[in-house]
Order: sequence, then structure tokens, then C-alpha cells
Amino acid sequence: MLGLLYLLIFPLHLNNVRIDSQRSLEQIAAEANQAQTELGTRLNAEVQQQRQQIVQLLENEELLDQAISSGQVPEEQAGLLQQFRDDPAALDQYIEQRVGELRTQFETEIGTRREEALSAARTEALKSGLRIGISSLLLAIGYVIIGWSGLKALGQTNRAG
Repeated sequence: MLGLLYLLIFPLHLNNVRIDSQRSLEQIAAEANQAQTELGTRLNAEVQQQRQQIVQLLENEELLDQAISSGQVPEEQAGLLQQFRDDPAALDQYIEQRVGELRTQFETEIGTRREEALSAARTEALKSGLRIGISSLLLAIGYVIIGWSGLKALGQTNRAG
């Protein structure tokens, strides 16, 4: 009886593994979406802060010259600041370009992490399904053999008696 019970319950175990796997995949997708939303918010805040700092430097010539001469601003950035002072539209262009680069970099990183998490969840579900399936089948076979040998011994006892 226990052997048949394990054979009947076996598909239920596999269904539970499938449901858990789907939940894990949905959670991973939700976390990836949340990370992208947070990325957008954080990126916008950073851009606004950097834009504000650059505009403050550009508005105050003395502060800009002091930052450049003291070495606080690297030479490459000093050249950009000079360009932004001469052409304020270049600042917006530069910031949009940097935002695009950063967004692409972060989205690629989020996508990579998401794919790794999805792959790990699928692998874990497969391992769990195989483990449960093999265990259930072995238990079912064991109980059937024990039951069969018990019935066989009972039949021999009745014949002898």
C-alpha cells in the first residue's frame, strides 16, 4: 500500500517543485524590475547633483580657476569645464551621453545578474525535482518489494498450515 501511495504522490511532489520554481522565477523578475526602477531614480538624482556642481563651478570663475590650479579637477575634466563654460549646450549633451552610457552599463549588469539568478533557480528546481523523483520511486519500489515479500511469506505460511 505504501508503495502505491508513493507512486501516486510522486506527481504531486513534482508539481510542488514546479510551483516553487515559478515563484522563484517571478520573484527574480520582480527584483530585476525593481532594480531597474531604482537605477532610473538613482541615476536621475546623480545627474542632477553633478549638473548642479558643474553649473556652480562654471558660474564662479574664481572657484573654477582655484579647483583647476589646485589639482582638484583632473586635466581632462578641466578641459571639459572650459568647453562647458564656452558652450553651455555642450554640458547638456555631455550629461545625456554619460547618462546613456551609465544606463546601458547598469542595465547590462542587471540583465547579467538576472540571467545568472534565473539559471541558478532553474538548476536548483531541476536538482530538487530529480532528487524528489528518484527518492519517491526508490521508496515506492522498496515498499512494493517489502509488501510483496510479506504477502508471499504470508501465502507460504497459510499453505504450510
